[in-house]
Amino acid sequence: MNILLLAATISVAVTDPRQPSPYPDGSRVVFCWRGDLWEAPGTGGVIRCLTPSPSFESFPAWSPDGSLVAFTSDRSGGGDVYVMPAGGGEATRLTWYGGFDQVVGWSPGSDSVYFRSDREASPGWIYSAPVFGGAPGLLLAASVEGVSRSPSGLLAERGFTEWWRRHYSGSASRDVWSVEGGEWLPAACSPLDERWPLWVDGTGLVFVMEDQAGNANFHAAGGADGLPVPLTSLDGGDVTFPALSADSRTIFFEYRGGLWRLDSGDWLPVEVPLDAAVDDPFPRHVETTVGTFTDEYSILS
Repeated sequence: MNILLLAATISVAVTDPRQPSPYPDGSRVVFCWRGDLWEAPGTGGVIRCLTPSPSFESFPAWSPDGSLVAFTSDRSGGGDVYVMPAGGGEATRLTWYGGFDQVVGWSPGSDSVYFRSDREASPGWIYSAPVFGGAPGLLLAASVEGVSRSPSGLLAERGFTEWWRRHYSGSASRDVWSVEGGEWLPAACSPLDERWPLWVDGTGLVFVMEDQAGNANFHAAGGADGLPVPLTSLDGGDVTFPALSADSRTIFFEYRGGLWRLDSGDWLPVEVPLDAAVDDPFPRHVETTVGTFTDEYSILS
């Protein structure tokens, strides 16, 4: 008797994708999942791993010309900046530092990666690492959470509250500043947290802040009464880690454990379904010999 065995690949829905970054036209997206970088069609589908390794990769950023993906990785022991071809391939290391260098974006010409670092004993300063060789240079000598580009310079987020803290109102809140030729101008400043500034063509400055219901949604600056204008009304959760495509048409973001997107023409958010047709158990268990003798140990649950 002959027995035919068929191996089937079961697709698993992806939960908690993090830190999305879109291709320049929004047709694809790269994001973090289970410690690696993954790519998917911009409208959803089966994901593909770009960095299958034991190291932890985070904060991906697609270059404006679409040729490279920058990211932070601990494969070197700390958290350094790397770039790799957008279609996958060998990564190139750009920084050598014992601390954590967090990728925050790119230069307009795709020739330098912007990153946040605590080097020089100044936490949160922004530096620029040349892609094709050279030492990183100081871009912004101020402690900021992140930056993005605007027609007149940079948009910077400053303050003291953590991104996951909700319903805060006070003097330590995060605000958005416009940095133009070395001059800092307030762009969105209130007792509430204004986070993740983006410059969207046709809309202007867009950021995330809590609405009257206490949910963090997209808002635009500069309403008729001087108050922020709500652009979305998502309920039951917060918008986090939004990223704008280089053509300024598509925003990807995290919301309630999923990946979402919206078109800047209508501001209607839709969830991006992601399927993982891979054998990638989680949490991962690794067997290793840590030493010959054990003096003490603890059990973490």
